[in-house]
Amino acid sequence: MVTLNFKRGDAISFIVRRKNADNTPDTGSASKMLCQLRNQKDILAATFQITETTTPGDYDFYIPAEVTKTLDPGKYEFDIEYDYDGRPMSSDTHLIVIVKDVSRL
Repeated sequence: MVTLNFKRGDAISFIVRRKNADNTPDTGSASKMLCQLRNQKDILAATFQITETTTPGDYDFYIPAEVTKTLDPGKYEFDIEYDYDGRPMSSDTHLIVIVKDVSRL
């Protein structure tokens, strides 16, 4: 399990590199993936926007600051659901910790 820390009100963004079974970059799969952020009560908090980057096989997972400023500080879980040869599969579950933003404009 990976734990990522972000400040409330800051955008959440990270890159995931995906490869096919033959070790070539997985391209054109953004619409075949789903990634949701859920709080500790399993309530949906946000859905990641997933876009393919200019690097083959790299995907940007993004939640805008306008959404994260509505999240309560605390722990949130996410995984990535994806298509594998026509079957839905899921990654390991990971953790995002939203911490209070101290300085605000």
